[in-house]
Amino acid sequence: MSSSPLAKILLLHYSTDNLQSDGKQIIMSYTTVEAPHFRNDLFNGTSAEDIPSIKFLIYKTPLRSLRPFYIFISVLRHQFDIFITLHLITFHLFYHSSQHTYHLKTYIMAPGRLTEEDEMAVPEIAYDINLPYNHISDEYDQSSKRRTEFPSYLPSWEDDVWFDEVQPFEYHDPALRANKSKPNLFRGGVKAKNITPKMGTILTGVKMEELSDAGKDELALLITERKIVVLREQSDFLHAGPQFQQDFMSYFGPLSIQPVSGSVKGHPPFHVIHRDHNEEEIANFFERKLTSTLWHHDVSYEKQPPGYVMLGILACPDVGGDTVFADTVEAYKRLSPTFRAMIQDLKANHSSQKMIGYARAARGTVRTDPIDSLHPIVRVHPVSGEKSLYLNSEFLTDIVGLKDGEKEMLLKFLVDHVCMGHDFQARVGWEKHSVVMFDGRSTLHTATVDYDSRIQARHLFRLAAMTEKPMSVAEWEAHLHDEQILRNVRIFEFQRELGLRHADASGDEDEIR
Repeated sequence: MSSSPLAKILLLHYSTDNLQSDGKQIIMSYTTVEAPHFRNDLFNGTSAEDIPSIKFLIYKTPLRSLRPFYIFISVLRHQFDIFITLHLITFHLFYHSSQHTYHLKTYIMAPGRLTEEDEMAVPEIAYDINLPYNHISDEYDQSSKRRTEFPSYLPSWEDDVWFDEVQPFEYHDPALRANKSKPNLFRGGVKAKNITPKMGTILTGVKMEELSDAGKDELALLITERKIVVLREQSDFLHAGPQFQQDFMSYFGPLSIQPVSGSVKGHPPFHVIHRDHNEEEIANFFERKLTSTLWHHDVSYEKQPPGYVMLGILACPDVGGDTVFADTVEAYKRLSPTFRAMIQDLKANHSSQKMIGYARAARGTVRTDPIDSLHPIVRVHPVSGEKSLYLNSEFLTDIVGLKDGEKEMLLKFLVDHVCMGHDFQARVGWEKHSVVMFDGRSTLHTATVDYDSRIQARHLFRLAAMTEKPMSVAEWEAHLHDEQILRNVRIFEFQRELGLRHADASGDEDEIR
């Protein structure tokens, strides 16, 4: 079998318009290729059938240049064509025969850290996942300290911190311990106002730093019931320091480590988002992207992803920068019974490979190895028994059992369904010294970058408590013989139906004593 001419074209020429290369092309060259039946004049190869690998070297781009590195590919047999495409730094390998084409593996290629002798710079990577959270400069850090009320919460990039993948753990949801009437959370003077009839509640008068364990249990139950709880006027809690906040969130479950972003120095569970005079970075992002909207669950690639998530707002614009949440329970209910039955048993792969590959390419901080996890597309909440959609524009890479076109179509349909479902969404407007806690199991969310960081900064942190492994409908039904689970679900449904201790749909504030 002769080698495919496509191999030569794709190896030697690849357009990089989306890498801001002014229409130039990356020139990819090779050192050696070891594989049988490739033309010598093209690859300087060999026909020896016992040589099991192909080796390519990509170097000297006319853009800013990738550091030389090697990719090794196992060859399954001696008669084949190799089709290669390079999308930014993603390498796709296909094995082609006369009858079938198999997608063997997708490699994330990234240069290592440069030495002082290296003359080539790392390219500016178009961060497909979202706006990048990379270290800008020491000078920027110093100027930021002069402008913030919370300098100790500015992002830190510690290179000597490494974490292994979290091992499976048994989880007991604090909401299952809660007093259903919530007397420890709704003490005298606490006021509640609903954001929408079905999701989102704003609380004023709660002192988070004074909550007892019983109060935290009741807060967990309220988060399950309302999916988003906004706690206003939390200056004392936010000034209590990162260790206090970390201990507070650890009550709800082991804390997730964000693998690539800046964190609070000495506190790697903190994911810090800091936008202050980042107008050039944001402008570059919108040169490539139509919108900053990216519906996602936080770190869904974990085997036991976060169920309780806290956002603490340290500084925010007077207007703009809101976070929008979607109720994935209601999104699931809106689907027809036929469609729900079709997707009920599907599982999807969630992966951090792409995010970590980009971080390494940009010489950013990386604290963990990439993680891949299979989760059901329809999961069941262990407290409420409600079914919800569990999908992710950011980390979902595959749907088991579906072909490429099928899974792309299904994911697009479900994400579009969530995006357009304004009647099951809630928009949270930020106020300084607010804390938002939300249920990561039954909501999707997205940031909105619609503010001018030259005028006012947006500075917040995220802490995410990991909970149970997402439970499929089949797994849930297998546990329905558990009387305690049935009792909890019945109580939850009763409370939900009555709407106890929540404001009515008119939005008037109710004082709860």
